[in-house]
Amino acid sequence: MINLLKADFYKLLKTKMGYILLIVCAALSLLMLGIYGLAKYVSLSVDDMPLVIAGRAIMFSSFSLSSNIGIIIPIFVGIFTLTDIRHGTIRNKILFGESRTKIYLSHLIVSITLSLVAAILSFIILAIGSLILFGYGAPFEGEEIANFFRCLIIGILSFIYVATISTFFALITKSTPMTVLLTLAVTLGLPIIISLFALVQVESYKYIFYLIPSFASSVVSNGGEISVEIFIYGLCSLIFFSALNIFLGIILFKKIDIK
Repeated sequence: MINLLKADFYKLLKTKMGYILLIVCAALSLLMLGIYGLAKYVSLSVDDMPLVIAGRAIMFSSFSLSSNIGIIIPIFVGIFTLTDIRHGTIRNKILFGESRTKIYLSHLIVSITLSLVAAILSFIILAIGSLILFGYGAPFEGEEIANFFRCLIIGILSFIYVATISTFFALITKSTPMTVLLTLAVTLGLPIIISLFALVQVESYKYIFYLIPSFASSVVSNGGEISVEIFIYGLCSLIFFSALNIFLGIILFKKIDIK
């Protein structure tokens, strides 16, 4: 397993896909800050009423699964995972006696690492910039500190969940178009469905929403606040569905034909 991880991380560094993803995420984060900064400047110059927005809302928007960064990260992860299949590397690993479970888990660990590094880089850039431009938005003490860490945990778990999806589709479909299409269907489709149903605001259905993996992430990225109740449901949902993706992925990966 250690040798597989070393080989996969080496390939990640050699192909430079990781560096490209980090550069793209950093550029998009800076662009977002520039837009907010320009909006604040314009609001001051037009009617002397500064744009009021909490810095925490901007920084936690980096964990949105339906934003530019939230879309780009899983696509990069999926395409990177597919390079082993296109080059026949996975077949060679199997021929040399490596188990498919270890191969799958090695790819998954690299995918999760790449996703988290990119997401956290974006978070740091947005956090620094938003604090300078707008401040945090609330006294950082007591319950607000607890809220900060709840949001951070949900954000991190959300990108781990998305990495399990990208790895699953890449290794099972073995197709770049299908991997991109299915990953986008999950990362974009579910948030859209959540937004549509949220307009109805039916109280009796709220727990169904809470159990959708991307619901808690949507709450966090839309304001930088999350209640304890939604946090607990989101935590359980993200852990459960991430584990389910990994379990099903390993089972199916053992059965597919690798050429």
